[in-house]
Amino acid sequence: MAKKYHSSFIILKHMRLPVIILWLGIFLVAKNAHATQTSYDTIIPPMDIPLVLAGNFAELRNNHFHAGLDIKTQQREGIPVRAVLGGYVSRIKVSPWGYGKVIYITHPNQTTTVYAHLQKFSGPIEKYVYEQQYTAESFEIERFLTPEQLPVTQGMIIGLSGNTGSSAAPHLHFEIRDTPSADPLNPAELGIRVNDHTPPMIQQLWLYEPWNNLDKIKKKQIPMQLPQQGSWTTSEVRISGPAALGLVGFDRQEGAANRNGIYGYRVKLGNQVLYEKTHQRFSFSDDAQFNYLIDYPQYQKTRSMVRWLFAPNDQKQGWFTLAINQRDTIHLEVWDLNGNMTHGKIPVLGTVAEHG
Repeated sequence: MAKKYHSSFIILKHMRLPVIILWLGIFLVAKNAHATQTSYDTIIPPMDIPLVLAGNFAELRNNHFHAGLDIKTQQREGIPVRAVLGGYVSRIKVSPWGYGKVIYITHPNQTTTVYAHLQKFSGPIEKYVYEQQYTAESFEIERFLTPEQLPVTQGMIIGLSGNTGSSAAPHLHFEIRDTPSADPLNPAELGIRVNDHTPPMIQQLWLYEPWNNLDKIKKKQIPMQLPQQGSWTTSEVRISGPAALGLVGFDRQEGAANRNGIYGYRVKLGNQVLYEKTHQRFSFSDDAQFNYLIDYPQYQKTRSMVRWLFAPNDQKQGWFTLAINQRDTIHLEVWDLNGNMTHGKIPVLGTVAEHG
């Protein structure tokens, strides 16, 4: 019986060896280029100085989540800012408020990076902005660009760090967004890492219990025994009916004393996970739910943000109950992206509900 060969084998059989090598080379280059476009392995920092944070991703601000990293610039302006990946300038805005002078660069991997509070733009970008301001007869402009207008390569200097817009001190506000949705992504998860060997710190611990047919929530602060590095405990806490936790805390990284946001939270009753949250991404529409994630009356009164570790309107997220005289242990864990963790134990005892 005659052998049957695949058509591609027949083509290769009649090709000269150099041609085959050429085709293989083209295939491998194309494959590698695709991998580069969909990977963050080659991302570089936006500045050549050590990355020290003044603000973390998704940390709680006055009425919103922080959309990026605030990177310190050694208390000065004028540090060169580089494109972390290749792409093109898709948006430029100049304003005396907000992000001040800001550049948005869209990349082939479906992300957009944002560089805000710049002192000035560089090269062709500065020239383009000047021409647009001159034509509009206005300092304040916003322009959306096409890929061929201002292409950039990875590492290209796109501007100098500054203090423009609503900025209290010189720094670079840096973001990575998902291009299709515009959702902010955590830059630290995508390759922009800082030195960090310090676990997060819990300053206050609060217990919340529904009261008077669930139309109100009563609360009390739980005294914490002097915490050691990475661990703490409390005395036994009595609960009646459903209960949940809240905390005040922060995280620090090397090189600065700033109290930044915490990345991850987990509450367990024994081995059962009651609540878990990590800050990988969020939507700007989530800002509307901001006041449902903190003890807002407490914030109005003391300006202290108690981060709720439960959903106030969902008894399945973060809430726990105990039978009368039942003893158990609540485990609370908070951690950062470098794996530094603070964990604590709260002994709990179920008691008879109080009638008010």
